[in-house]
Amino acid sequence: MPDLTTYSSICLFLLSLDYDIAVVRSAGSAVETERHVELGVELMAKGQFVDALSHFHAAIEGDPENYVTYYRRATVYLALGRSKTALSDLDMVIKFKPDFTAAWVQRANILLKQGKLDEAHISYEHVLRRDPDNDESLKMYSEIELIKEHVRLGFLFIEQKNYIEEIGRAHV
Repeated sequence: MPDLTTYSSICLFLLSLDYDIAVVRSAGSAVETERHVELGVELMAKGQFVDALSHFHAAIEGDPENYVTYYRRATVYLALGRSKTALSDLDMVIKFKPDFTAAWVQRANILLKQGKLDEAHISYEHVLRRDPDNDESLKMYSEIELIKEHVRLGFLFIEQKNYIEEIGRAHV
């Protein structure tokens, strides 16, 4: 029967071996994750969005905190017309990298298209606090109030059954 010192040495050796295996697996996983990102980018550039999407899914599984991969996947979702799903990826980008202006702008644009004017307004405002010269956000931020007024008037005319006024105003 081995003595306590031998037993301790064997345990330490096994623990270090287990650690070394975990490090090698992690490095292999990182290389594999990076390869998925590269393939996703290549396919996205070729317009093969569905194929790119599968590689970005795999990359996110390999590194679930990589904000850039979430942003790229959100871009693919937008190209596929899946803005609701893109929005959740953009929210993940913002969670991991709150100062990523492009994600905030894309988020605001999606919210605006979804008619969520107040939420879009807040997102554009967030961009402008960090980047007061962001032309796209400046323009859209100022137009939201005008859009809100048009929506309010539209509902008012419809409520008053003033359809002719609403139709005329809508074509202006």
